Amino acid sequence: MRGDTIYYVIWQIFWLVSYSQSLTSEERTELARKFKYYHASVRPNDRFNLVETVNGTFFGLHAEIALVSTKPSKSFYDLEMLLALHYSDERLNIREISGSIILPQEFTAWTPEIQYEPEISNTKRLYLDPRTGQINFAVRLKSSISCETQEWTTPFNTYYCVTHINTEPDQRIFVRLTRDLRPDSEVSKMYCHIDEWPGFTLTCKMKAEWLAVIARSYFPSFLVFATVVFSQWKRRKVQIVLALGGIVCVLLLQNTRPASDTFTLYDLWFVGTFLHLISVLLIDLILPTRRIVKTTYSTEKVDSQKTLNRNPSKGTLVAAYTTTTKDAQRLYRPPIGSRSWEERIGFIDQNRVNSFEYELAEEENVEDEEDEENMRTTYVHVETVPATPATRPRNFSTMSTSYHHSPSPMMKRSQMMSSSMNSSIKPQEKRTVTRMGLGKKKKLCLLCIVISYTVFFCAYFCLVLFVLG
Repeated sequence: MRGDTIYYVIWQIFWLVSYSQSLTSEERTELARKFKYYHASVRPNDRFNLVETVNGTFFGLHAEIALVSTKPSKSFYDLEMLLALHYSDERLNIREISGSIILPQEFTAWTPEIQYEPEISNTKRLYLDPRTGQINFAVRLKSSISCETQEWTTPFNTYYCVTHINTEPDQRIFVRLTRDLRPDSEVSKMYCHIDEWPGFTLTCKMKAEWLAVIARSYFPSFLVFATVVFSQWKRRKVQIVLALGGIVCVLLLQNTRPASDTFTLYDLWFVGTFLHLISVLLIDLILPTRRIVKTTYSTEKVDSQKTLNRNPSKGTLVAAYTTTTKDAQRLYRPPIGSRSWEERIGFIDQNRVNSFEYELAEEENVEDEEDEENMRTTYVHVETVPATPATRPRNFSTMSTSYHHSPSPMMKRSQMMSSSMNSSIKPQEKRTVTRMGLGKKKKLCLLCIVISYTVFFCAYFCLVLFVLG
């Protein structure tokens, strides 16, 4: 890069000196004599200029190119380039003049017709070597070149900036030397390539700046979706408000980009996120959050343990039954020696005499506040036996309970006496804990939405890699 910079500085000095260099009277006299019978409309002899290729024989214009600057912008870039074309003209052999001279504008020599696409402002200079008749046609190009891209790849666009330099059909530019004098910062942003066939073409490729769009639009929309999904895992009064707010935020982020008639990758991301947010909102409206009610009864004990199933020495399990408004099931104590606790009877609407009913600690799932009448409640009937320890049942919350101890006839009489003595004992304190959770259907639907969004995210990421590649 240092050698190219020195070369560029020397070229600039030579270019500036050419403005101040003047011809001597002898040189001007010889040039006037030569150009007296010189016709600028006639092309030089083909003997030293013809070049044979596989595509045909052409009048060769040997070119040196120095790429000075390519400053990228949004959809165009500023190009600065030096182009030098070399060819021979035997009619301008002047042996009386030594050294290269710059032809003044009053002496017009033949130059190739060059057309630029798009139009480029240029400055031309002719350098003549009088001893050999070699002409160097130097052109300084400086202009803003527009770039083209595929609109649907926004904001991950790749811009292609093409510059054509056309000559006559029987003339061809052959690039002999190319120098890249651009700084490293410009080289990393733009890749340039030169093609000679079928015409001289300079193609520069540059990537759009999409990192700012990721931080400004993509990442916030992802956080909005994650917030709306995680808010569904707990019962809150603001779930629908969060979902609607997330939808509004996604629409506002999408409208930050200028409107376009083409459906772009930017629109695809926000449409996908919007549809998933709508799905979460519909699931929240169709499948309400489940309510879990936990109710416990406690009994007194010396060590202040409160749950009934932790204080089995105060009584013996006699019967347990589960009731709803639609059905009633009862488990009764079987005869001595039997372990079967399962028998269905009708609904019992009043308590037995000399007995108490305790509601066990049990969790029941309720679809919503409207389904409260469908809750299933489990009751336990206990008869107290002061002096006889009893074995704690394995599980009070199930419909089937194991029988651990069959009392003797003496114990039965003792139980009947104790039940009459303890008939005035009041039930202990009742504690109810209500919490909200998700039902299986809603969990499954939310899981499907999360999986769908993950697949969408991975597919979108692969598509972006394909576009950037």
